[in-house]
Amino acid sequence: MAAVTLSDLPRVRVDTTLPVVDKLTKAIYDDQKRTVRLLQPSDFVECSALLQDRTTSMGHFSPDIYRDDTPEGRKHFEQALNDPDSLHYGLFVIQSGDQSLLEGVGGVVVTTSSWPSYYYTIRKIEDDDTKEFHNNWEIFFHGVYRHWWELPRKEAKLEVFGFSVPKDPTGVLKPLECLCTTVKQGDYQNEKRIQRSDFAKCKTLPDGDVYWRFTRPISVSTTVPDLQNLRMSFQPFTTEKYGLILRLLNLSDTEALHRLWSEEQPMNDFGTGPDVNMEATQRHMNTVLQNESNNNRLELGIFLERNGEEGELIGCIGTDLWETDWPSIFFVLKGEHQRHKYGRDFIKAYTTFWWNLKRKEVEIPGIRATTIDYDVAPNFKAAVKATELLCAVVDKNNVASEGLLKAGGFENNGDFTDTETYWRLKKPDA
Repeated sequence: MAAVTLSDLPRVRVDTTLPVVDKLTKAIYDDQKRTVRLLQPSDFVECSALLQDRTTSMGHFSPDIYRDDTPEGRKHFEQALNDPDSLHYGLFVIQSGDQSLLEGVGGVVVTTSSWPSYYYTIRKIEDDDTKEFHNNWEIFFHGVYRHWWELPRKEAKLEVFGFSVPKDPTGVLKPLECLCTTVKQGDYQNEKRIQRSDFAKCKTLPDGDVYWRFTRPISVSTTVPDLQNLRMSFQPFTTEKYGLILRLLNLSDTEALHRLWSEEQPMNDFGTGPDVNMEATQRHMNTVLQNESNNNRLELGIFLERNGEEGELIGCIGTDLWETDWPSIFFVLKGEHQRHKYGRDFIKAYTTFWWNLKRKEVEIPGIRATTIDYDVAPNFKAAVKATELLCAVVDKNNVASEGLLKAGGFENNGDFTDTETYWRLKKPDA
């Protein structure tokens, strides 16, 4: 039986969007030490030298536009730069005066036979873990794709791999614009960089390379709780089944919180790791209260009830309100109190409390389009009106937390990263 190849994979035609590419002459980033700008024909020699340098940190996804320093290679390079839809950038590090050194190349290649394809290559500086290399990578990588998403859009028709088309939570295909890349099998360094930049693993290709996809974020018009002055009106409340008491945390809870936050297993599952001493917990508590005063985090303590009074602090539950994502719920419970069926009780009580808070109208940019299960206007000219969601990101190995979320009415919205799942709960009666 013949081996499956890329050409054997099913393709579909999609009506989507692409940027209206403006061949800018000004830099998209400039901090007097580094400049990121579109490449010019005069950069050919430096580009060719960079990609032939054995010290260069090469990604698998460099396109065939940089060739040897020959007349044919130069001609090919100039033709690529003249492509009306693709963009190719250079990262230049200022050496002295007006002298600069090309430290990286990257960009987006557009064809009608695939989603736009992202690539980058940055020169190694001793090793990939140096601060300077990390700064170069952060500035270049994120600057390039942020610029790509900020460009105005036009309608486009593409033919893409069927598996790469995003689906909404109901399983309906949505031809929302994507940015893709491939990473060579076993290239764990580039894989980690791609994953940290919100690309999601999509499929392992027949040649072993891994296909990654970043679905274009959208702006939504929605509601979120108005947490301003909540402490002034907040009243502790109890859960329905076990009578657990939930209330806002105070500085006087620091010692009790330290007993929770210093437990290894619960805090590792929580994703932060345990506090090593009381000073760490005090700093954590100050941050909790500061975030509360900034109206971007709500955190309640979970207490046992003893003879009608507040007893031991056994956990915490709350929500982070993000500027560019849906509010996300979090919770942690002492190890000795796990698997006592407390979880579904306090999650139900908390979400009921959450949905009953006073609301305000907001616009949230950068929402993952795949969290919304209705048609989205392809032109993206205005924020899409959307039902408010409460979400959670959970490690795939944390089966207990996934079970609690499911019992609390959350639904699995698919992969968030290669190791995490995204869960969502719709505002009732919206």
